[in-house]
Amino acid sequence: IVLATVVIVVVLMPIVEEALFRGLLFGAVRRYSRALAYGLSTLLFAVYCVWQFVFTYNGMDLRYLLLFAQYVPMSLALCWSYDNGGSVWTPVALHMVLNAAALFHAIRPFSGCADRPEGRRPESRLPCGENARTPGHRCTGSPMEGE
Repeated sequence: IVLATVVIVVVLMPIVEEALFRGLLFGAVRRYSRALAYGLSTLLFAVYCVWQFVFTYNGMDLRYLLLFAQYVPMSLALCWSYDNGGSVWTPVALHMVLNAAALFHAIRPFSGCADRPEGRRPESRLPCGENARTPGHRCTGSPMEGE
């Protein structure tokens, strides 16, 4: 499941989204107006990223549309990279890096390494410290008592 998520989020989504929003939309509108291309591509991409949260089982919650503001800087950077990179592959690569960073940030708290720059499990999380790993050790006065 993790590998499938990485492939979808880091590889497939950037290719499809950049082909649609930068290659097709931005490229077509830029012929008429560069400013309109930036504005339209940025706005539609940002709304596209949050629209699914607006519709819930209990109806609509339009407040979720405010979340589109967090996607505006990313979308502007992707538009700029397409406009100045000369190819759709430039924003695809940037989008892949940004999605990989966001995915890493999202799953890091579940990896057992959060809040520790050295990336190892702190012994303070174990009720009895290092002794809890010793076979036959019984913690007294802790949630592990009796195990």
